[in-house]
Amino acid sequence: MHTLLQFLSRIIPFFTFLFLELVCFILIINHHHYQRVSYLHSANIVNAFFDNSLSGIGGYFQLSTENEQLVNHNKSLLQAVLNNKVDTVNVEESNTLVLGLKYEVESARVINKTVNKQYNYLTINKGSKDGIKPEMGVIAENGVVGIIKNVSSNFATVMTLIHKESLISAVMKSTNNFGSIQWNGVDARFGKLKDIPAYVNVPIGDSIFTSGQSSIFPDKIFIGTITNAIKEEGDSFYDIEVEFATNFSTLKNIYVINYKLKEEQLKLENETLEGVQ
Repeated sequence: MHTLLQFLSRIIPFFTFLFLELVCFILIINHHHYQRVSYLHSANIVNAFFDNSLSGIGGYFQLSTENEQLVNHNKSLLQAVLNNKVDTVNVEESNTLVLGLKYEVESARVINKTVNKQYNYLTINKGSKDGIKPEMGVIAENGVVGIIKNVSSNFATVMTLIHKESLISAVMKSTNNFGSIQWNGVDARFGKLKDIPAYVNVPIGDSIFTSGQSSIFPDKIFIGTITNAIKEEGDSFYDIEVEFATNFSTLKNIYVINYKLKEEQLKLENETLEGVQ
């Protein structure tokens, strides 16, 4: 009991002081115009700060949800375009669309990447349990990204266009001449269009697309734009510079293309080649 009384004797003066301070504060605010205005102004600033902070936090989570919805919507449209069936797409379908068509599209997020090496890869957050397999084509909203290289249960690596050994069949929009796209090995923004004969007219600004002459990419997937074309005297082919459509430095969301008839096509082609030999 004595201890309790000692404790109360120590805290009662403190709380009495706080109470009197509060009373004085209220009296000052109520009877002095300047202090009342200053108080209201400060209170509004504090309220605005907390309102903006809470709004920002809520907006962040809302933005994340909206971004995921946009990715899924883009995936749906992409799959529709690849299958030439835009009118069959339901954008409210699940993350992996199965429409019984030639191409399926799986969205994924880039979780790691390199852009300043000779052998550049990126890692995505989808793997074999999501239907991802090696040798699948990978694209982004703007154009071609690369090809799936290795796969685990939950992740996959992509050999990008800016990889020293990357080589993708391509076609010029204006002339339909076929060539191959290869990185220049220096700048992540540019590659080379190879094997275009010197007699072809190569307009600057022409668009380069996938040719469709493989079981990895469909045709007409945008790769980039011709920015320079040099034809040296005596050369049989152009030296053509292409600016990639994909910005690998800022790449976040990608789409993996599953060509469902790939095994059937490759089996038939291999049988045909074996029959010729």
